[in-house]
Amino acid sequence: MNIFRQEFLETLVLRLILALKLGEIIPLANKLKVDIKKTISCYQPLQNKECGQCISCLVNYNALINN
Repeated sequence: MNIFRQEFLETLVLRLILALKLGEIIPLANKLKVDIKKTISCYQPLQNKECGQCISCLVNYNALINN
């Protein structure tokens, strides 16, 4: 695949995801068979693992238990 096309597609997907609310991302990830447990959005990850204490970790945890 052309590198410019790949970068364009990656940017487009990222923009679409950023436009979604967290409650919409998890069902979409499930539909696309993305393992959410392998993603990290932590502000201060410890050895590539979520800290579990920052606002991002808390919001993600809440979204996971509510979906």
